[in-house]
Amino acid sequence: MRFADYGIRKGNVGTQWQNIAHKGLSPALMRKMRDWAKTAGKDSKFATKRFKQEIDAIPTEYAEKIERNAYQGALQLLHAFRAEGSAKIVADYLVANA
Repeated sequence: MRFADYGIRKGNVGTQWQNIAHKGLSPALMRKMRDWAKTAGKDSKFATKRFKQEIDAIPTEYAEKIERNAYQGALQLLHAFRAEGSAKIVADYLVANA
């Protein structure tokens, strides 16, 4: 699917990256984050700041899972936004205008 085929010209994808990261965290850490959010009366997206140190210290296996899923998500978005090959265009522009 390509978004432009359906009239979608813009996408806000920040939540997607957060969801990918949260899905890749350990169940125990996500449970702590959800419990904190519930107690604080906030959405779980606000837990990232509160649990930053624990997130930064996740075991390699979880970090690698997040990295793989983020990479796949990026590829899907590049395709959906018809942006394949755009990195070279941007790099060439930056070099020419440095």
